[in-house]
Amino acid sequence: MLLIPMADRLDWRKPPIAALLIILVNVCVYFGVQTKDERYQAEALRFYLNSSLPDIEFPAYAAFLDSRSEQAAAASYQAYSVQKPAMAVLVLHHDNGFKARIQSGLVPAGDDRAAGWKRDRAQFEHLMARQFTPVYSFVAAEHRPLTFVTHMFLHGSADHLLGNMVMLFLVAFLVERMLGPLRFALYYLISGVAATTLFWAVHPDDQSLCLGASGAIAGVMAMYVVLLGMRRINFFFFAFVYFDYIRGRAIYLLPLWLANEAWQLYSAGGTTNYLAHIGGFLSGALLAAAHRRDRAQASSAIVTAAERDEAERELQSAIAKAHQLVAQMRMAEARSAFARLVEQRPDDRHLLQSHYNLCKLEPGDDQFHHSALRIMALKQDDAATDELILRTYREYMKLVEPGTRLPRRIATALAMRFARRGLVADAEAALLPLLRRKSDHPGVPPALLALVLACDKRADHERAERHARLLAAFYPDSDAARDAQRMRGKTPAAATHS
Repeated sequence: MLLIPMADRLDWRKPPIAALLIILVNVCVYFGVQTKDERYQAEALRFYLNSSLPDIEFPAYAAFLDSRSEQAAAASYQAYSVQKPAMAVLVLHHDNGFKARIQSGLVPAGDDRAAGWKRDRAQFEHLMARQFTPVYSFVAAEHRPLTFVTHMFLHGSADHLLGNMVMLFLVAFLVERMLGPLRFALYYLISGVAATTLFWAVHPDDQSLCLGASGAIAGVMAMYVVLLGMRRINFFFFAFVYFDYIRGRAIYLLPLWLANEAWQLYSAGGTTNYLAHIGGFLSGALLAAAHRRDRAQASSAIVTAAERDEAERELQSAIAKAHQLVAQMRMAEARSAFARLVEQRPDDRHLLQSHYNLCKLEPGDDQFHHSALRIMALKQDDAATDELILRTYREYMKLVEPGTRLPRRIATALAMRFARRGLVADAEAALLPLLRRKSDHPGVPPALLALVLACDKRADHERAERHARLLAAFYPDSDAARDAQRMRGKTPAAATHS
């Protein structure tokens, strides 16, 4: 059974730098170094089979197995040495017990074959030592410290490499974004070491080569679902001949993965190290749980693409229901519905406009004022927003009671917007009430300067002069007054008394 989480799209605006470097190292190691091993091994085996070693070591190894009360294995090996001699060489070569027998002197010194055997054995070991993979793979019976790390950058075939790197690529985007590249790399290595450590603890005398990144990747997969916790994600599953996408809580994948690996461990056999996968899952889950406990707020800030899509679907459904209420003439309910939508999307001018249109049916209500001010406070700088703001402003000023004052922040922003677009009369209407009150709001001088420039641009120099005098009179020390002086070639004092 295959279970792959598919909670987020690949966002190349924030690529997983650490994961991509890990993938690059794995690819370079395999194609740059490991692919030479097959040739080196073939040359070593060819030398072995053409030397004096088979006649001496094959029978000696069968006798060695028999001495360990492994008569069935000894009989099988004798047949194996005839049918598949190259594999027979590898079997005895990787048996640490027989290696010790060889090192102690397999052929007695007085034997006529001793000198030739030592010479051929030394040459064979030299040829085999050129291989990279056996040196840096993990062997539980030897458990050299370096190989606890190096084994996870080795792979047995191109297919093995491809499968592991694709899986790492799929889950690393979100995990690295939540952990950061340095922590991600550290947790990746810890998971790989923990995976191998569990295998070593259970099988300390195992002599097989353990290699591959799957233990570390299992840790990353566990981090993925633990960090997302109870959030709902999509995931792909394949069981027997059936496959599909289903949706569920992220954390539910962890026990399913562990159960699947345990079942595979006791039923599938083969060369896959399912025990290491379990070690990786457990270590990754513990690391992610500790990180989540310490940084719960940062983890919850990550919003997956699936969650964004679900939120968008819910929003569109709510919008459709709000419009349906309008069509049914249930205006009060529709206004409340759009008010809730505007809280979710405060910068969506279509929602703001719909809410405003409903609120203006009762211009004496506070909601009408709030809805109009929301539109007039929009920050977007485009023609459609300009048109909406201008229309709303003019309509609002007609419907509200005389003397109603706009907030200073909004009034100055409107004056700036209108002046920059040449709407001088509207800019004056928004700004002059503040001038009458001699407002000290910092937005007033820049808005007055924009009004001066708008009048000059329209060749209405008399009007521009009038506003320049106001700027010089009320805000003589402002940057706007100095800019007006520089652009119009007059000092503030001269403008005041002219």
